[in-house]
Amino acid sequence: MDTVNPLFFVIGLWIGGIANAAWCYWWAYLGAKRGKPLGKYRWPVLSLFEHYHWATVLYILGFRLWSPIISPILLGVATVFLLDEAAAQAHKFALGSGHEVPSALIEVIIIAFWLLAELLVSLAQ
Repeated sequence: MDTVNPLFFVIGLWIGGIANAAWCYWWAYLGAKRGKPLGKYRWPVLSLFEHYHWATVLYILGFRLWSPIISPILLGVATVFLLDEAAAQAHKFALGSGHEVPSALIEVIIIAFWLLAELLVSLAQ
């Protein structure tokens, strides 16, 4: 791994913060103004995809597809999503929500695909 300029991680934190704020504004605030809070319920399949799923995927990509510039940005965005899930969500990691089990299964599938990909890469070498 090459050395990383921390500036790119900070840029990732900013990008993640802006993306998270835009997501919350669009889905929660504007939806509430229209009488349809959390627009993800308009498309129920989206209610299964939580911040921590996106964070997991971005962490995997950031570490696996290592680039001294892109990887720290991905890790910064993932960190914001994970912190938002842990600190700001009503149902942290979907615990106690109506989609707790499907959400947990999605995380297991993401990790299983990652492990399978790692296994296939190691077998191909």
